[in-house]
Amino acid sequence: LYIRNFMPYLPQGTFLNYMFQTPTTEVWRKQFRNGHLPTHQASFWLPKPVEELYDLQADKYQIQNIANDPSFDPVKNKLRTQLKETMIATKDLGIIPESIVKSGMVNPEWNWNEMIDTAFYDRNLLPDQHALGHSNPVVRYWLAQHLRASLTSDQKSHIAEKMNLIRTLQNDPEISVQIVASDALILAGDNTQKEQAISHLKRIANFQHSGLMNAVAALNVLANSEVEFDDVNSLPSQDARFEPVYFDYIERLKDYISHKEH
Repeated sequence: LYIRNFMPYLPQGTFLNYMFQTPTTEVWRKQFRNGHLPTHQASFWLPKPVEELYDLQADKYQIQNIANDPSFDPVKNKLRTQLKETMIATKDLGIIPESIVKSGMVNPEWNWNEMIDTAFYDRNLLPDQHALGHSNPVVRYWLAQHLRASLTSDQKSHIAEKMNLIRTLQNDPEISVQIVASDALILAGDNTQKEQAISHLKRIANFQHSGLMNAVAALNVLANSEVEFDDVNSLPSQDARFEPVYFDYIERLKDYISHKEH
């Protein structure tokens, strides 16, 4: 079994409303925060590896990740290639930000090979400055994602160069790219950059200014960070132009942010 985690910095235990309503989830998280879990149980609350590989014959519960075992490189490389080829052949919309999909802005002329190659890009490589001006917002989005992920990787090289690229992406014309760049600045920027990024995300969290799915994405970043947002409940949460289900997402995120522990 091969698994590719495209946003490895997000743990499996990222906020999901119905999951966090169960008492067992709260006990599990409390045990993790108190350092009382063995490694395989604590991993649910920690960043994920980029690649996972499991031998289902020997390890049916998928506990031992063998992706870094060189003896399994041929299998891993074969499965990685198969995944990429399938995503290209099916034009997998999972690599495109929901705000672009929901707004009907997916361009049939986009180069899917290029977009998916960028999604599989090595996060520890420094993107070329010129790539940040690519005409395809999905390519720029994944460059931002890789820069964000590299800030929590074991190889924290080229930090100054990465932060310069991230600051450029925060001014990107596509809001979904701005959100990822702001998340990165909250994580690794100086105090001024963090404050500016937080203020920017709070503005995007108002769907009347940025669109519904961008607002949900911004609220997700704020929910998953240590940022305080005391006036989150002042954000609008209803609009007859949109399907009610999306406002359920917004209300649940607002409730989580207003009650989460810091």
